[in-house]
Amino acid sequence: MSASTEKFRSHHHAQKLLEPGDVLEVRTTNVSVNKQQIGIDSDTNRETQSCEHTDSQQRKEEMEDEEDQSRPILLEEMGRGRAYFEFKEEIRYKRVKKPQSQPEPLKPDQQQQQEDACDLHFALGPDGCSGQPRFWARFPLLWSGCRLSHGVRRGRVSFEVRLEGKLLALGLGEQAEVERDPQPYGLRVGWSVDSSGLQLGEEEMSYCFDGDGTKVTAGKEEDYGEVISKSDIIGCYVSFSEDGSAQLSYCKNGRSLGTAFQVSRSVLRGRTLYPHILSKNCVVQVHLDPTAPPWYPGPPGHTPIAALPARDRLRSPLPPTSKQHCEVLMMVGLPGAGKSHWARAYMKRHPEKRFTLLGTTALLACMRGKGLKESRLQQASRCLTELIKMAAHNPRNYILDQPNVHHSARHHKLLLFEGFHRRAVVVFPAPEEWRRRLGERQQHEAEEIPATALLKLQVSCSFPEQQGEMLEEVQYAELPLEEAQTLLQEYKKEAHRLLPPAPKRQRRKAPANHKRPTPYVPLNTHNSQWDGRKGKEDGWSMI
Repeated sequence: MSASTEKFRSHHHAQKLLEPGDVLEVRTTNVSVNKQQIGIDSDTNRETQSCEHTDSQQRKEEMEDEEDQSRPILLEEMGRGRAYFEFKEEIRYKRVKKPQSQPEPLKPDQQQQQEDACDLHFALGPDGCSGQPRFWARFPLLWSGCRLSHGVRRGRVSFEVRLEGKLLALGLGEQAEVERDPQPYGLRVGWSVDSSGLQLGEEEMSYCFDGDGTKVTAGKEEDYGEVISKSDIIGCYVSFSEDGSAQLSYCKNGRSLGTAFQVSRSVLRGRTLYPHILSKNCVVQVHLDPTAPPWYPGPPGHTPIAALPARDRLRSPLPPTSKQHCEVLMMVGLPGAGKSHWARAYMKRHPEKRFTLLGTTALLACMRGKGLKESRLQQASRCLTELIKMAAHNPRNYILDQPNVHHSARHHKLLLFEGFHRRAVVVFPAPEEWRRRLGERQQHEAEEIPATALLKLQVSCSFPEQQGEMLEEVQYAELPLEEAQTLLQEYKKEAHRLLPPAPKRQRRKAPANHKRPTPYVPLNTHNSQWDGRKGKEDGWSMI
């Protein structure tokens, strides 16, 4: 990143973005899995066969996971809630045999400082001035945001954004959901303060012009401007008054759309406003060349933010520079225990740590739309698994807001975050309080938690151990360890009583023309009990 050019506040792994005119074909069949090459001495044939069997089993499990992630919503999943999909995603970890102890190392050109004012699911272009949603093909309902690194609090400043193109995936199961979505594409541009979330326009002190012809702040929409389309250029302008207030206005292709917001001094309170972009299945380009003229002339007196002197720009706080300076908090608890509430309260008490919340609820807030509810829940739970893998590469402070009641799920996630300061927070309230919270959640989210899934969670639930699970600290936010352990055993006993017996697995019958394997029998020189003829009569053969 050059000192003279503003960049997005993210240096996620640079990737080639879709360019206008590119033809993209996405296929979901013939999934290929890279096979890990194993070098073994030629004399150890038995070990070779064992390794090949293990590798084949892993490939089979990975392909099953790929097929499961690409399938549509099943009929029996209709009406299920968040806890159901979180439960399904967590038990997938039980099938993984050999977790990697550490993520793959980054390539030399990717070992860059990661910053925290950009969604993990927003992909930055190689030039640092363009970007698009990272998972647009697999999770088309996702809105991805990015805030620039420098902001202003005085003067008249501008920046421009061009809609380069719209992304459309063909041949995916989610395409039907895109067709049902009345807004499959979206672009918001505007300004926000550093303490606001990355979903532009959904909070206080977050102001935007939406490409559907509205202006939005604090989640409230009003008609404004015009609908934008491919290649349109939106100019964003802020004008600070001497009394501390600010006026926000926009232009489309050089034509003024008028004043959108008037922010009073009492609301702004001297805080810095940063350029901000939010995209849904769109490729965007930001004009950040300080030497180039604006794409369109704006209102008189406004200076492009990239051309401002350094003294007139304010940089947001720098994020951690290495994993050793980062921490990850893993929430542990049954559905409805209060994990998300505890996590949000902790983030408010420690704003200086700038935590990134990784949870299904947080992702659902990025999937606004009128599509099928179950599809959003399914996409959110699957996307979260991918984001956790990505998070281990990016030095930030994280809170993993999931049940994490299975030992296998905790073990695999904690291995990924090797090098971080790892802590666990167990939220296990008293029975009456848990039932009350669970009932409120079901009523608020209008979800149905299957009784069988809840009972299975209780049976498989375990508490983390500080010594055995790579944790520096285990904190019990509600009941202390001894009381929580006693209550958990009561839950397990009751769940075992209520759960139906597991069906017995039936052995598959071998095909009629299938030869049964020859058992290993030591040679008997005395020929006292078994010989080849008797074996053939019994159906066995030495051949």
